[in-house]
Amino acid sequence: PNGSELTYLVPNADIGESWHSPDFDDASWTAARSAIGFGYSPPVSDAIGPNGDVRSSMGNVNASIYVRMPFELENPIAVVSLTLKTRFEDGFVAYLNGREIARRNAPNVLEFDSSATASGEVLADDPYELIPLEFAGDLVAGTNILSFQAMNNAAGSNDFFLDAELDAELLDLKLALARREGAD
Repeated sequence: PNGSELTYLVPNADIGESWHSPDFDDASWTAARSAIGFGYSPPVSDAIGPNGDVRSSMGNVNASIYVRMPFELENPIAVVSLTLKTRFEDGFVAYLNGREIARRNAPNVLEFDSSATASGEVLADDPYELIPLEFAGDLVAGTNILSFQAMNNAAGSNDFFLDAELDAELLDLKLALARREGAD
């Protein structure tokens, strides 16, 4: 949700792909709260969380930024559906515990300094894009990582925005077990 903890890094060289896995050490990355961005006016800019203004890190430096959003899950078996909700400018590739789960306006081959393949703007009344996810086997009990390589259409772009969250539909396992036992 808005205000969720995250870490980010604007890479200045290739750091490999391990950064989207849960066991990657991101202690040296900048801590912030979602959403992140720059160059927008209220009410869109009101969504940018503490330390989420990335203009000085990203503007005229790199079109790409790496973002990691940890979340806790007690029982992954209870998750029956998962939806990525996002508002973004200009593109991204999303990963869940290291596996790619969604992409928008991203090049086929990613580099540390990739640019989005299209541009757009986030407007105040824009709804979140809802992306149903295939996630079988991706979730674990404990800490999970939703990560993004978010991209502007150019390093010199005057604005950028990423707001994302996961919505999970959970099955009440106690109720399901009670129903099953009642059917026997």
